Amino acid sequence: MLGNLPNAVWAQGVRVKNCEEIKLFIQYFSDLSEADMNLFVEAPFATEVSTILFDQSWYSEASKPLENRDWNLVLKYLDEFNNHPRISQYLCFKVAIARARAVIYADYLKQYATAIDVLNTLPQLDDPDMRFLVNYSKGCFASNANLSQDATLFFLNAENAEGLGYVFFRLDNTSRLAIEKSKLNDWATAKELFIRAIHQFERSEGKALFKWNCIELLGELAYVYWSIGDLSRAYGAMYGYVMALVNDKSVDDLRFREAYNKAGHGMGWFISIAGTGKPPSATQSGDEYAPVQPGLFGIRRESLGSHIPPTGFSKSLLLIQLAMFAKATCHWRASWILYKRAHVQNKIEKNIDSVRSFIFYIDLASLEAKFGGPSEALQYAIHAKKVLALEKVIGTSKEKLDLHIDESIDSDLQEISKDELRRAETRFLYILFTPLFSELIASGWSTEEIVSKLTQWEHAIIGYE
Repeated sequence: MLGNLPNAVWAQGVRVKNCEEIKLFIQYFSDLSEADMNLFVEAPFATEVSTILFDQSWYSEASKPLENRDWNLVLKYLDEFNNHPRISQYLCFKVAIARARAVIYADYLKQYATAIDVLNTLPQLDDPDMRFLVNYSKGCFASNANLSQDATLFFLNAENAEGLGYVFFRLDNTSRLAIEKSKLNDWATAKELFIRAIHQFERSEGKALFKWNCIELLGELAYVYWSIGDLSRAYGAMYGYVMALVNDKSVDDLRFREAYNKAGHGMGWFISIAGTGKPPSATQSGDEYAPVQPGLFGIRRESLGSHIPPTGFSKSLLLIQLAMFAKATCHWRASWILYKRAHVQNKIEKNIDSVRSFIFYIDLASLEAKFGGPSEALQYAIHAKKVLALEKVIGTSKEKLDLHIDESIDSDLQEISKDELRRAETRFLYILFTPLFSELIASGWSTEEIVSKLTQWEHAIIGYE
């Protein structure tokens, strides 16, 4: 029982929230006898909890409003801890304090070289977990400073460090090493590392806690496949990412929202490049559209969890984007299935009469004619006709489309003349029947089978009249 006491006390270290509480925790240790102190620092949790303990010094300060942060004061506290006559004797504390100081210099004072110097002043480390932590921290600093070669070396050293501690950091290290390999266009190694990291996340004891980290790596893997020209696997990876969002119910969770915003942005870029060869000109809010690059999905971007897109967190929109990506990568049947699911999701979201909710019916009508039945194809085609009829009002201008996108489609149609409606009807007939006839011609069916199919269409059309 006494053997478990040190771990029980160390477990209280994770409750510490700021420098003052760290001071109280350290005071408790400094009052112990040397024998008891040695017993505590030799406990299995000592190295990792020391890191958690002193990381609260910068984390609690970073949680304050920008104008209230005082990094010099935090550094002063850490220097006092580092020079404490009892604490300075123990390496687990010295490493944790050095890391905390280095994080402040690298991430908040933007002094990368100083941060590296702080960690380089540590004595030789024989403990593999300590070696891992120092190299992982250096890798993160180098990556943030856009020094991919240095970051790769540090992450490799961390990857090769043995030990059992820092489970999440070790998972994150593999992910970050893969991202740096992507930056260096080492696609084969990046792919292998991303797949390994995804499997490690799925097998980890904290699988539920790391769910979004794992899912976001599918976006990184998609970019690797995209970059080597394997568009089928790029689509497959994004399918896994998007469907995880669609099937999840925690829409109010900040991590869901962060992953959603990353997916929506990435899908918009993939679709535009696949369809036009050019990136989107701007986001829905009018900002410059940042290109998809290594790290877009796999690096935490907490601010995205607080961002609410103009469309909200619409799952039907994600499904429509995924269907468009499937079509752009020649997965026609998959595109059809996804559009049909988006149609159902639109009803669930009660977003069934806006211009936005009708646009995808143009694609869905033609795909339904190819893969589905005539009755549903005609139903979708009638919706598509409404969108085609609006071209006179909306045109092809993105600015005009944005003005009308969430308006009721029937209110906009009031401005359309009968001639324009007839022209739209002619266009939707081409959209509907061209894929049908091409499918029949390429099917290899007998004359009787083709006549039977056309008879089904005839009956469906008569039923609509």
